Amino acid sequence: MRQSNLSIMIYTPKLDLGKEFLSRIAELRDMLRFGPTFKIRNKEYLEFINGSRIRIASTISRLRGHNCDLMIIDEAAYLKDPEEFVYCAIPTYASSPNCQMIFISTPRGRDNYLNEIYVKAHEHKNEFVASRMYADDIPNRAEKEARYSAYMSMTDMLREVLCIFWGYDRQFRKRKM
Repeated sequence: MRQSNLSIMIYTPKLDLGKEFLSRIAELRDMLRFGPTFKIRNKEYLEFINGSRIRIASTISRLRGHNCDLMIIDEAAYLKDPEEFVYCAIPTYASSPNCQMIFISTPRGRDNYLNEIYVKAHEHKNEFVASRMYADDIPNRAEKEARYSAYMSMTDMLREVLCIFWGYDRQFRKRKM
């Protein structure tokens, strides 16, 4: 039986990013005119008339004490203290038997936990699914990135445009340029 009231927690490293994320979700719902209407709609929290809710957290401590069905971690490679994040996120993650986690980020080199998760997922050594999206997969993004790439260092270009974990990338060698 499918649950109708889902809870989504979006973690962003900065409150303004979280507010923008939530605002875009609300705008998209309004534009599509699809799904339940809002019961509560503010800058840090959306609740729908069916009881589903989306909330943002911009500090690790705000993850504590909540349960959720989906946890989205934005800019995941840039967490300042991954161990503390895991310490606070695991109780929230464990609060629901079917909770899912999505890590969203541009790569940040090889020496971070997100690279470890990605490599293990790519090799099927953990339960995560490795997925990539390139700048040219998004309409109009490739042209915009091309304009700014002249001002980027090679490292930034590899990370921000080609989504490469600097120093490790099997898919890059296979991808047509």
